[in-house]
Amino acid sequence: MSKEVKENDGSVEQLQEQDLPAGPALTAEELEEIADARKLRAKRKAGNKGRRKQWLPEMSITSLMDMMTILLVYMLVNYSTNPLNITVGEDLQLVRSLETSETFEHLVPVAITKNHIVVDNAPIVQVKDGKVSAKAKREGEDGYFITPLFDSLKDVADHQKKLAQYNKSVKFTAKLLIVGDQEVPFRLLTEVLYTAGQAEFNQFEFAVIKQ
Repeated sequence: MSKEVKENDGSVEQLQEQDLPAGPALTAEELEEIADARKLRAKRKAGNKGRRKQWLPEMSITSLMDMMTILLVYMLVNYSTNPLNITVGEDLQLVRSLETSETFEHLVPVAITKNHIVVDNAPIVQVKDGKVSAKAKREGEDGYFITPLFDSLKDVADHQKKLAQYNKSVKFTAKLLIVGDQEVPFRLLTEVLYTAGQAEFNQFEFAVIKQ
């Protein structure tokens, strides 16, 4: 059973009996309200069907890790050691020799000046009157182990070993370039060499000026 309800434009809306509430007969106004509600529901359904679901792309942690790994390997493979650059000044006068080596380029320089012990151009510990302060030594004034120098060289050794894992052209040679002032005391030189040996550097080249 169905009933007809006239719309404002004169068209007729068919209402099935199942759309009508049970009870006494409805007036024309009530039937018109029911028809309007039905049309509104139909419009909402049509709008929901045409609406696309919005979603935000999720960033994968795995993808980020892969990206960082690629960047790290790229930087390590393209790593290159800077050529040796020694600045000779009032506190550093090199020893003169008739023989020189041409293999200095890839060695880490350790300079012993009148004022500092310098590792790769970075001052590590102060030198005064040809001595290192007792506070900088593990066993005090009579000791040979210079703690700040050991820490610095150990970092250098660990860094070179990691580079060697990714770059075949970089090798840990356990060798240092000693750049010593010509007036450096033998005792101080011995302390530097001993400390370097404790940090896994047991081979040395000495920078000199060729006569």
